[in-house]
Amino acid sequence: MKTCICVQIKNENLYLLEFVEYYYKLGFSKMYIYDNNDYEFPNLIIQKYIDNGFVEIINIRNIKQ
Repeated sequence: MKTCICVQIKNENLYLLEFVEYYYKLGFSKMYIYDNNDYEFPNLIIQKYIDNGFVEIINIRNIKQ
């Protein structure tokens, strides 16, 4: 069975790797991260999860509704 998780982050960079690894080890198939940070976060922290297709980052910074 395939499962995914969708999360929105805002200035959570210090905990991002731990968070991603936790759900990866639980067996989730995909993680969508909606990025609403005030500043750029280094994708290098989770780059291996982006490269293997587990994480997809969607930029929602400065989007007004």
